[in-house]
Amino acid sequence: MKTLAMFRAASDSGAVQGPEWDLSPEYPSIDSNQFKADFSALEAAIAALVEQGKAIGSRVASAASLEPQKDAAFLTQCRQFAPALEHAQILYGNLATYTGCVSSTDGSNAAAKTMRGILDGLGSRLSSGSAAFMLVLTLATDAFVDAFCAAPETKALRFMLDQARKLRNRTLSLDVERSLSTLGPDGYLAWGNLYDNLTGTVRCVIKMPDGSEKTTGLSGAASRLKGADRAVREAAWRAINTAMAGNQEAFAAILNSISGWRYAEAGMRSHKEPVHFLDSALHQSRIRAATLDTLMGVLKESRELGREALRLQAKAYGVERLGPWDTLAPAPALGGKETAIPFAQGLATVRRAYASIDESMGDFVDSMSAKRRIEGRVMDGKRPGAFCTEFPRSRNPFVYTTYRGALSELSTLSHELGHAYHCEVMRDIPMAESEYPMTLAETASTFAETVLGEILVAEAKDESS
Repeated sequence: MKTLAMFRAASDSGAVQGPEWDLSPEYPSIDSNQFKADFSALEAAIAALVEQGKAIGSRVASAASLEPQKDAAFLTQCRQFAPALEHAQILYGNLATYTGCVSSTDGSNAAAKTMRGILDGLGSRLSSGSAAFMLVLTLATDAFVDAFCAAPETKALRFMLDQARKLRNRTLSLDVERSLSTLGPDGYLAWGNLYDNLTGTVRCVIKMPDGSEKTTGLSGAASRLKGADRAVREAAWRAINTAMAGNQEAFAAILNSISGWRYAEAGMRSHKEPVHFLDSALHQSRIRAATLDTLMGVLKESRELGREALRLQAKAYGVERLGPWDTLAPAPALGGKETAIPFAQGLATVRRAYASIDESMGDFVDSMSAKRRIEGRVMDGKRPGAFCTEFPRSRNPFVYTTYRGALSELSTLSHELGHAYHCEVMRDIPMAESEYPMTLAETASTFAETVLGEILVAEAKDESS
């Protein structure tokens, strides 16, 4: 059995950092013929939807009186629009996912930056072109929607439409809904893109304890916050804060503008009932405000537990008080020597943890590794953080992280693979039925983290392992 002590002994052998993912089965590159063909197909699909949407838009005003028998021809028209919309959404999602993956690993990639802006514009046109369709089915009679969802090609839209219809009192006129979609790329989406561009290109100069300097990207500096050497952690933390301070005005503008957009939209949608600025997030998470308030209340009541954990962590490190650079630190290494868990060793442990639940879960980890769907390199220009993404057409999940060998990074790897496994088990579910909220998504990943923790504890030979 592998223990943490065995990890430490093996840290000098094998590659510590994670592997490079292989996106080529989806697209060879942004300049590839395959990417260009899908891009052209997306443009054509959106143009067709915009034309179809014009005819559907003429029925928005009378949507509340639509009946399946009386309006049978229009019902057929809506049914034909739905699969065409899904086709365009899959094309858009595929192109956007690939572009996002490329820019995540290289924040200075000019082609990816340019394409991201172009795709934001196309996504806006797609939303605008389908606005009439969504408004009609949000405002239509129950009988009309029931008849619409009764067809084989549209029945998967039932849940999505039920969710949308909960917000019928917050809908705006078709022209305004289209305008909001059109303004997105130069509004809140632009602020998000600016943040990604800044964090993907910022440089951190770490003043190492030995007097040398190490210049690295934000993700490389952030990964050092999880190392065992306290002096290096502090140096990395200070380097990150110094680098980020140079953009503090931009970051403040980003947060204020995104919040301002949300507040202004909530005000516009409050024409029939008051809309709180958190209502959109609550609806997307499929929880009520009372649920969020309860969760926050329990956290506040239990905050002493977290404080006690921090006090124990400080005691373990032999310091009176933790610094902000200590919150992600691992348990002190045996003998005081910093060690790292090689990626292959760590992945093997995740595999055993998954297999302890079901062998098919362990096989899934093997498949993700063999198909090179895990990105874990330590390199400049990478976006900080970790995520799992899925290509809509192939339904293939990919995992992104920066892996330097810390135990917390191993936990992150297990977490993101949990998301990927969630995607895998839903592979045969229609796309419209696989749009789950974050409140559900984090269940699978947190479960995977917990399983890893249990296997590490079970395999430890003593409390110091």
